[in-house]
Amino acid sequence: MVFISQGITIECKKPFGQFLVTNQPYCIINGEQKKPLKWKERVSVPLQPNKTYQISVKYPYIGEECGVVNFKISVKEGEIKHLLYNAPKVVSSPGKIEKKGIERKTEKGRKTKEVQKRKKETQKGTKEREKKRQKFCKYCGAQIEVDANFCKHCGKEI
Repeated sequence: MVFISQGITIECKKPFGQFLVTNQPYCIINGEQKKPLKWKERVSVPLQPNKTYQISVKYPYIGEECGVVNFKISVKEGEIKHLLYNAPKVVSSPGKIEKKGIERKTEKGRKTKEVQKRKKETQKGTKEREKKRQKFCKYCGAQIEVDANFCKHCGKEI
């Protein structure tokens, strides 16, 4: 992997059952620049900051372009956006692109990572943490503080 100061990285994945897809994917930037990608590897694509790019990711299969996904993206100075391309299960269907995270250089030159999790995972994790923090009185069922020794509702010792 080539290290870049700003741009995007694209990791390409295909479904397990697509062993007949042997050709490597590629992306086309603004309809003219072709960048080869690889399955199961993260490939860096350097981009100029503060410009909007039209990017198309696809792969060849039996002489046709399959799993096409088109998207627009722009990056800021010192920013690297990590993307994941998922090939479709049916080769004639469009692929999917996901944002996996953003990496920014701070003023001191150190890199910081901001990982963006999916909404479902975040909501699930939040609910589980809330359940662990909640404590209920075994006598009256009222919610009490986690470190409390007495129930404020019924006054019994816990």
